[in-house]
Amino acid sequence: MLVRNLSNEEQLLVIERLVKVMQKDMSEYESVQSAIENTFDLDLEEFMEDIQVRVCDECGKIMTAGYCIGGGDEYYCSDDCLRKNYTDEEYKALCAGLDPYDGDDMEKLRNLSFEEFHDMAGGSDTYYTEWEI
Repeated sequence: MLVRNLSNEEQLLVIERLVKVMQKDMSEYESVQSAIENTFDLDLEEFMEDIQVRVCDECGKIMTAGYCIGGGDEYYCSDDCLRKNYTDEEYKALCAGLDPYDGDDMEKLRNLSFEEFHDMAGGSDTYYTEWEI
């Protein structure tokens, strides 16, 4: 994950998410102070994972919408960031659950009908989405 300074908007998104997480998990702590202390004892990556903040692997932007690759192995906030890492065809293969680096899988992708592609993409762990804050 790329770590950088957060904009004011990104800081607010993180704080909003942190408050929601703390509201759900308060039963684990004796006080608000102990919950806050526990949160800030985490390293940055653990903290971001705990509050489920997604960060673009290309530009480092905090995401409320974007591309999820491999069930969370990679995240991209925009078409531009995605295209710096995957061609349209490679992304389409991932969406269909195919290996974009396997020639046979790519040939299969090229021969799929629109309906067949959508059926395959429906069960994939690569997709575009918007996440709740």
